[in-house]
Amino acid sequence: MKGHWASVEVGWAASKGIVLGRGENIFDPDSKVSRQEMAAMIGRFIEYEKVSLPIVNQQISFVDASQIADYAKNYVNTMQMAGIINGYDYKNGTFGFEPNGTSKRSEAVQMLYNMCLIMGKVKP
Repeated sequence: MKGHWASVEVGWAASKGIVLGRGENIFDPDSKVSRQEMAAMIGRFIEYEKVSLPIVNQQISFVDASQIADYAKNYVNTMQMAGIINGYDYKNGTFGFEPNGTSKRSEAVQMLYNMCLIMGKVKP
């Protein structure tokens, strides 16, 4: 990361446990972010801020739950019940999270906005 334009920001987030990298002290700053990675980063930020998340939704049984990495499972479930993330409605009575899919910019903004609503940082 030395010399990367985001090294200060990544260093701060890493020092707070918000980002953990991809193993062996590798952050890979220019790679795409998966949906489960995004959920874990937001979840860790919420923990860092010591925010208690409300339960506003029943837990969804995602059809692809077995594909969610162990490090992200709790974050995905907790944030889904808090209304930060929703997953994809497949319109046949099932929902998927698509954990290894790339987090779209609009999805990332929606997750951040929902988190900020809960934290009282924005008004609806």
